This record gives sequence, C-alpha cells and structure tokens, in this order.
Amino acid sequence: MCRKVFPLPSEGVGGFLHNFFIQSLIDERKIAKSPRTESEVPCEVCLNGKKPAARNVPKATKYCADCEQKLCERCSIPHKRMREGGHEVIELGPDFEQQLLKLRGSYCSTHKNKRVELYCFSCQENICLKCSIVKHRDHKWAEIAEQASEFKLHMNEDNRQIASRIEEIRRKSDLVGCESSDKQVAAQVERIGEEIKATGETAKQTIDRQVQKRLTELDSVKQKHVEAKQTIKDVLQLELAVAESFLQYSSKLVEKGRPSDVTAAAVDLHARATEILRMDVSSIRLSTTHVIFTPAELTELNKMDVIGELQELTIKGRSN
Repeated sequence: MCRKVFPLPSEGVGGFLHNFFIQSLIDERKIAKSPRTESEVPCEVCLNGKKPAARNVPKATKYCADCEQKLCERCSIPHKRMREGGHEVIELGPDFEQQLLKLRGSYCSTHKNKRVELYCFSCQENICLKCSIVKHRDHKWAEIAEQASEFKLHMNEDNRQIASRIEEIRRKSDLVGCESSDKQVAAQVERIGEEIKATGETAKQTIDRQVQKRLTELDSVKQKHVEAKQTIKDVLQLELAVAESFLQYSSKLVEKGRPSDVTAAAVDLHARATEILRMDVSSIRLSTTHVIFTPAELTELNKMDVIGELQELTIKGRSN
C-alpha cells in the first residue's frame, strides 16, 4: 500500500519498528476466532504446587496484564499496590479479551520496558519519558493523546478527500466501460469493410492485394481502440485499488487505533494521501474513433490507389 522502500537494519528484519496497531488487529481477529475464556478457572498463585482439580483453590476473578496471571480477589490486591506503580488488573468476564487488547500499549523501541507517552515532532516518532530527557531533550514534543486528536482531524480530512476521489474514479471507470462506443466503432468497421470489399471486387484481381492492405489497416483501427480503452481502464482500476486500500487502512486506524498507533502512522499516511490526491484522474479521457473511407475513382485506375484511402479521426471524450 505505502509503495515505500526501506533499508534493511543492521539487525535484520527484527530491527524494523513494530506496528502495534497492525498487531492489535491480528490479535483481535485471533480472539474473535478463539473460544471464550472459561468462567471457572483457578487462581494461578493459589494453585502453585497444587493439582488443578484441588477443591480448595479459589476461583480466579481478576487478570494482571503486567504479570500475565489469573488471580483471585485476595491475590489481586498486592498487584494494585506495587511500590513502583500499580499493575493493570482487569475483571475476568465476557469482555476480558477486548479489555486486554486495549491495555496493550506501544513500547519504546529504545527502552523496551517503557511505554511511549510522548510524540516527538522533530523525529516524527513516539517516545518514552526517558527518551525525552536524553536523546530528544532539545526536540519539540507533545503528549500522544493530545497530538493524536490533532492528527485525527487531518487524517479525517484526507480520508474525506480520498473517498471523494474514489467516487470520481468509479464514475470514470463506468464511463470507460460503456459499450455504446464499441458498438459505434464496430458498426463503422462493418459498414466500411463492406464498402472496401465492393470496391475491390470491381477492380478484380489487380487490386486484391490493396484490398487486403486496407482491411488490415481497418482491423488495426479497431484493435487500437480496444487497447486504448483497456489501458485507461487498467490505470483507473490501479488508482482505485490504491485509494481504496489506503482509505480502508486509514479509516480502521482512526476508528480502532490507539493514540500511539495514530501518531506513529499519521505523518506517513498524510504524505501518502497527498500523493494519491495528486493523481489527476480528470485528465484521463476516452477517445472516440471515427473511420472514414474514400473510394477511388476507377477511371483513374492506372494513376491512383485503386481501393481508396482509410482515415482515422480521433475525437477526445468529455471530462466528467
């Protein structure tokens, strides 16, 4: 979709920045296909050293996203009161999976255990608090949630213009697919073909070679018309696919992406949207072919092209 070339990092493919928004969409699909979390599961802390079927093991009602453990009410309390900051503890219930997906934040590419909280305008990337006082100390940055709201306004405007462009491409594509021009050209080709054959028959065997020559030219006119139309249609379909692909991804990001996902992709998406909107679809026009045949004067048989001349007149279609 992005049509961009990225240099391979020294660490290999693993060195590329992780796209947390795409990962969340993948996780969401997996959750939708997977069976629901069982309603009766034992507390993993209380279960330690005991058999899973032990009757005196309390039921797990909470889940610690930081420790990735299912906990009973009593065991969950210390996780909320950690000295370095309470853990993310959520209820085990019908909406457990969706809540868990929302809790998964984006982490700093430099400080792996730190969540990104700021957006650096100078580097156009999300950073953690530690980065803001070291590498990005003299840069301009803002809180991700605040900047994401600003980016969403621009992205929604880009999406609106892309949606409008998609409709324009579709209208143009429908116009190219109109069969009336095909029938008109086919009727002209058939009529003039008969006229050429009649003129050739009058000239008998001496002009058979010229008859074949003109028929070949006529077929070429028809073929060029078909090929030109197909070329325009292919271009429009390609532009349509690019615009639709962009709009689907960008709309999904605006609708379901976390603020950090929005800020991570907003600048590149805006640049791509601008590139798509630069495509001048209005300049693509379908040409209409008119064929004119001028029969030769047979009295001048020895001085002229006895079959006559074939002319191709191309009339540009109107821009819609």
